[in-house]
Amino acid sequence: MPEDTLDRPIHSTPGVGPQREKLLKRLGISTIRDALYYLPYRYEDRSALKKIRQLTYGALETVMGHVVSSSIRNTPGKNFRIFELVINDGSGILKGKWFNQPFMRNTFAIGRTVLLSGTVKKNPYHGIGFEMDNPEYEIISDEDDISIHLHRIVPVYRVTAGLSVRQMRSIMFKILITVRDGIPDPLPRRIRDTCGLTELNLTLQRVHFPDAGSDVDLLNSFRSPFHRRLAFDELFLLQLGLATLKRGILSQKGIAFEPSGLLLEKFLATLPFQLTKAQERVFDTICGDMKRAYPMNRLIQGDVGCGKTIIAVMAMLTAAESGYQSALMAPTEILAEQHYLTLYPMMDRLGLNICLLTGSSRDRPLDQISSGRMDIIVGTHSLIQEGMTFGKLGLVIIDEQHRFGVMQRMRLRQKGAHPDVLVMTATPIPRTLAISLFGDFDCSVVDEFPPGRPPVKTLLFRSDQKEPVYRLIRDEVQKGRQVYVVYPAIEDS
Repeated sequence: MPEDTLDRPIHSTPGVGPQREKLLKRLGISTIRDALYYLPYRYEDRSALKKIRQLTYGALETVMGHVVSSSIRNTPGKNFRIFELVINDGSGILKGKWFNQPFMRNTFAIGRTVLLSGTVKKNPYHGIGFEMDNPEYEIISDEDDISIHLHRIVPVYRVTAGLSVRQMRSIMFKILITVRDGIPDPLPRRIRDTCGLTELNLTLQRVHFPDAGSDVDLLNSFRSPFHRRLAFDELFLLQLGLATLKRGILSQKGIAFEPSGLLLEKFLATLPFQLTKAQERVFDTICGDMKRAYPMNRLIQGDVGCGKTIIAVMAMLTAAESGYQSALMAPTEILAEQHYLTLYPMMDRLGLNICLLTGSSRDRPLDQISSGRMDIIVGTHSLIQEGMTFGKLGLVIIDEQHRFGVMQRMRLRQKGAHPDVLVMTATPIPRTLAISLFGDFDCSVVDEFPPGRPPVKTLLFRSDQKEPVYRLIRDEVQKGRQVYVVYPAIEDS
């Protein structure tokens, strides 16, 4: 099958007209390829459905029965209505309840065959009988191909208003029939065999419609051989992209810094402490990078208090001695101000000009920056805003690397003529993960603390161990200390 077949518009699928195409686009599905990679979020084993009388309280179950009654009940003293549906499968009855959705009464005609999936509860008033609150449902229609909805492991997809799970499943089945045996596999067989990976065509067929006898628990935890293949592809393509990015950077002509070393020597003489062996080792590596004729791209990883900022200062002085500017970008104004207040007295003693540039800065020395009179510029995203120009930018330093996207780093890099880039993070990242996430970087670790500083403890808790975490937080707050909760967020970057 030609590669462009996968890029055909989704409306080329039988049964997908203009209205359904619009609904699918809401889900991010515009092409056949988009649909193939729109994966089920869970699977149900319908190869042998339980009878209602066999259900287990507290378990997630799926049952099929005929609608025997439906009603809408107003709740006394509360401003909501409950739609109740009763189904019978010949062995018993089950009640489904939906809150504040009275319109659903039009969905379930008496005598219709339906599937209900949800957590089984006891009837709260009688203590007997079975109920489900807000169960997922499917209407069984004679016109549909029952073989893809029943008597097998079936995929369950996230859908949007106007498009049912059942319709989505039918669309996926038709697409897979259309492309059967025709999905090209970009991975050579040698790599697949070495890594124990399934072939891509089989992977996409089985990740949507698993074989009978497949391990449902593995499927629902996304650990099946087919999910493993797709996960491998994502990581492989990420690494390929990062390797290509790194290769492109190394092919550029960078700045070969030629510092005299006098400014650095003067700075070190003012320090009230000796550098640790780890700081010396990491800076020697950075200094070697900066003297090469292609751009540096290095990540410094180390716990809070290990002395990463001092290493960054030494790199800035190396740039300043060679006649170049340095820009330090922090993710927040508070952190940028802290860096500025720390660096200002150091730079002032050495006769270097430093300024702070944030979104709320009133005095913005843009002329001094663009003319090159400012040696060191500390700021936030303001450093990459349109119209921001530097006189002779040679070194870019980014604090808390994970807070900035690749494009933001690239925009700051483009402010100079292939400047060196140094990024810092205090996030504890295992080496293998660091290589995966930051494959375009060379990595250095500051693994030693200055004398007298207590080590930083890193503790790992599972999601079911919240109570010990809350206890630690309470203890620290009671001692008058601060606690920061860092929560991941998906932002444009």
